[in-house]
Amino acid sequence: FLYLTLIALGVYWANLSHWLYLWDELVWIGGFAAIEMNVSQWRDELLEDKDKLRDEDGHAAMCT
Repeated sequence: FLYLTLIALGVYWANLSHWLYLWDELVWIGGFAAIEMNVSQWRDELLEDKDKLRDEDGHAAMCT
């Protein structure tokens, strides 16, 4: 929904021939997309680490 709002604002500024404001909206969209991708990747890495720790703890408990 928020990306759609930013795109709509960009179209609005483009219709008024305010190209700098359109560029600003595009930069915001790109920035939010980059942040979202980084957070998703970070969350996946945390889940992988959690699974590895769980596997190591389970294996250690079985060996003792």
